[in-house]
Amino acid sequence: MKKFKLMSLVLAMVMVLSTFTMSFASTFADVTESYAWASEAIESMASEKIILGYEDGTFRPEKTVSKLESLVLAARVLGVNDDANEDFISTVYDKFGLDVESYELPFGENEIVYLLANGTLLEKELSDYIGSSNVNQGLKRYELAVILTKAMGAEEKVKQNLVSVLDYSDESEIPSYAKKYVEYVTEQGLMQGVSENEFSPNTTVTRAQMAVVLYKLKALAGFERFSAIVSSVDPLIGVLRFKDKNGEQYGYTIKDETSLRFEGEKISADDIVVGYEGVITTKNGSLFSVDFITPDVEESFKASISSIAKSAKLGTVIKFNKFLENTETESVEFPVSDTVVVNFDGEPSSVSALKTGDYAEVTVKKGKVTILNAKQKTEIVKGVVEDVTIGTNGVVLTVLNTDDRIVECIAGNTVSVNKNSKTTATLADIVAGDSVSITLEYGYITKVIATSKTSNSTGFVEEIHITDNPKVVIKLNGESKEYALANSVEIFVNGVKGSIYDLRLATSAKLTLESDTITKIETSPVETVTQISGTVDLVNAAYGLIQVTYFDEAMAQKITQSVFVGKNTKIMNNSTGKEASLKTIAAGSHITVIGSISSGVFEATTVIVIG
Repeated sequence: MKKFKLMSLVLAMVMVLSTFTMSFASTFADVTESYAWASEAIESMASEKIILGYEDGTFRPEKTVSKLESLVLAARVLGVNDDANEDFISTVYDKFGLDVESYELPFGENEIVYLLANGTLLEKELSDYIGSSNVNQGLKRYELAVILTKAMGAEEKVKQNLVSVLDYSDESEIPSYAKKYVEYVTEQGLMQGVSENEFSPNTTVTRAQMAVVLYKLKALAGFERFSAIVSSVDPLIGVLRFKDKNGEQYGYTIKDETSLRFEGEKISADDIVVGYEGVITTKNGSLFSVDFITPDVEESFKASISSIAKSAKLGTVIKFNKFLENTETESVEFPVSDTVVVNFDGEPSSVSALKTGDYAEVTVKKGKVTILNAKQKTEIVKGVVEDVTIGTNGVVLTVLNTDDRIVECIAGNTVSVNKNSKTTATLADIVAGDSVSITLEYGYITKVIATSKTSNSTGFVEEIHITDNPKVVIKLNGESKEYALANSVEIFVNGVKGSIYDLRLATSAKLTLESDTITKIETSPVETVTQISGTVDLVNAAYGLIQVTYFDEAMAQKITQSVFVGKNTKIMNNSTGKEASLKTIAAGSHITVIGSISSGVFEATTVIVIG
């Protein structure tokens, strides 16, 4: 170590002290100007809930930090309380919790479990830190150097370094195994001597000093964490890719010093499985560590089997080409559960019966295949088309097959269609009611052979459904039946070409059908002669309108009906026996109306004013 480095640090501290002397303020009453050198660190660590004050509003900067407290504080800087680590800690507690609980700690169990699981602390080291004779001991400065080195993930590298001569006059007081750690934290600027040439290794660490060291550690490491799912791994080139909950993709290079662990156990890149959940920690933007766990979720997907292999650690591992939207695929792999349920073509089977290229519907729970329904990649579905829709995945043919089962068939990117021996047909020519033979490959339509027949019917329009897949309900011979409208349907209303928006209820409809789909519909109004007697609610002479409320015997309820009065409508006053005008009819009058209803509109031919 060079003395001029120490002198620079001393000068820097003098400048910091000068700054605090000019404008000193602290949240804690006992952090006075004498602690100006630590005030910024104390405030920062307290605001981030890493090293907290006491209920009486003090910080107690002079108080010695115990060994247990030092581990708890280190765990906080390493992210034990981050949301990203919640599932990880919950998972690894089952593995390390009992050992930690046996020490009957007053606090800090979660933090110790976390340090064990991420490799910062080893189980054989527990008694040195939290054994009954050590847990409340004050942490010595050389012990802090060891903890800081572990927190930086540098312990393995430091152990391999040759021992160099430290520029501390009290070097002989530093335990031999700890000298490399002291050298490392000094070079990193995390710790420095208590004077120009003294390290004072056996002096205990105070809360103020600890706040400063943690503040430096946080700034130096620049730790950031997030949770994501492994989307791909290439052990040969050491590249690991993740996808977070928002679908964002991240890629990192695995370095020699990168810590990879699965539920607390050290693993290599070869052991990483696509689909594992991981807490990714970066150090100044580079991959520092990944703590993997098996996601506690259930997922189902359709795929083709890409490969089946054996792994010494994971057992049978199946790689799938997972089908995404628009027939895109994603390569994923999962180990097989010991209790996996396998069916092939609907019959109980085993993993050994599966082969590369098979089509599979897969259920994965906690990162393992639990249910696998497989069949050959090619399947023939025969039946009658119930519906043709356009969904998020494209065109869907809903078919009632020959076993009376409903099968939804999704069109692939390329589909050949033969309809009524016409080889130039397309999916747009397939309509409800067509008899079909559909070839599926990996669950997607690749070929359709269809036949249909043309017929004519006459009925009445009962319902009109205007949607992406429009339909109408027609009453034929006393029975109601729903029909789809072909994409190229021709619609005529009273002999005039129109659209579905021009159709009206209670109109006569002449249909041209292809299978069960309307290709042409011609409608005309149906007139019904009607007589009603009731009380006038209002009269609008300008529009030739009377609103009448009457009692309908058949429906046993009052009905309000709008009646249109035209130029040819005859209006008679029953009291005088003479003709009258619409203007002479007032609200409250009792009238009888004779007329006809056409397409829901009541047009009067005769109005008799009774009183």
